[in-house]
Amino acid sequence: MKLIKSKSLQLLILCLILLLVFIRQKDLYYLPHVSENLSLSQEQDLEHVKQIFPEAEKFEALDSSGVRFVVKDKKGEVLGSIINSEISAKEVKGYGGEVPFIIGTGKDGKIIGVVLLENKESGGFVERIKKSGLLDSWDGLLPREAALKKVDAVTGATITSTAIIRSFQKTAGSFTAPDAIPAGRTIIKLLRFLIATITLLLGAIAFFNVGFFCRYRRTLITLNIIVLGFLTGYFLSLKFLFGCVMGVVPWRDLFIPLVILLSTIFMGLFTGRNLYCSCLCPYGSALEAAAAIRLKKIDISTRTYFILGKIRWCILMLVLFTLVLKWRIDLSYFEPFSFFSLGAAHFFVITMAIFFIALSVFIPRFWCRFVCPTGGILGLFCGKITGSRKDRSGSVGR
Repeated sequence: MKLIKSKSLQLLILCLILLLVFIRQKDLYYLPHVSENLSLSQEQDLEHVKQIFPEAEKFEALDSSGVRFVVKDKKGEVLGSIINSEISAKEVKGYGGEVPFIIGTGKDGKIIGVVLLENKESGGFVERIKKSGLLDSWDGLLPREAALKKVDAVTGATITSTAIIRSFQKTAGSFTAPDAIPAGRTIIKLLRFLIATITLLLGAIAFFNVGFFCRYRRTLITLNIIVLGFLTGYFLSLKFLFGCVMGVVPWRDLFIPLVILLSTIFMGLFTGRNLYCSCLCPYGSALEAAAAIRLKKIDISTRTYFILGKIRWCILMLVLFTLVLKWRIDLSYFEPFSFFSLGAAHFFVITMAIFFIALSVFIPRFWCRFVCPTGGILGLFCGKITGSRKDRSGSVGR
């Protein structure tokens, strides 16, 4: 009974804090980045326009819709026009919300450049997209031609790049109203989805069947790392959880992580065990693989255990504090999970990931047991929070 009351109080406090975070952050997600009609601003967006038209001095709306603008130089001569994606594609979401951009067209009506506007995607993923040449894919085409062009997503930044492609197709397609816009790489996406689903089902079987869990543990670890980690990036994180709270997660692209989250909460409430941390987490699986290396382990005293157990909550409080204060932070930097997108992950994140993997060789799953804020949040829904004194082996949830 004490445990139930304690858990209920912790969940109530967390819900109240998340409500406060939502109230403080909602204007950043549900209000346009400039004005009520989503129109571009001379002060904020002229620099973006100059990336397409270096001689631009101003731009003027062609109508009241806030979609099309004519660009002029200091002499007032027309250089071309720009199309704002924020209205026609405002329902398309990336990992952190909308990914707005402007499309520049020359006097002949052909596209000469695409420039991203302010967004909440991780900087590493945005840089990877820019370096991949995705934004140059439509250059030299008329909007009606570009809307129908098949363009592939960028590996390692799939969610963000897919959002950009869909936004472009809807924005450019709004001027031509094509009957169908090709999705691109549909078969590959379907295969990834099926493989991820199989991995999820195997993890669920292992969760309920201890014999299966022990017999095929190495196989499950390998699948988690390769499929849920490197291949699909279907892992839970602070960034994903925050996106769920703010309602900006693209459910069509992140359906599997959503199922994992809801299943973990449901199973935690009814079994007292953590489905994700024990059977599905790709980074936790990498740590467990490192812990299997036969080297002498460092024993941790009870007092040290107690002190280290506070780290995750300090990190979580720091994150919530910065969100309430509306400071601009990239939540992916607080956890090593974007390590699986090596080409897009920040050097700091890669270093952090490697450090905790190496540390796990001597102190099994140190990150999972003492540091992981996502695991701490999920643990609130379970009868036992990961990293308890009973969990000396570091095998979370078992």
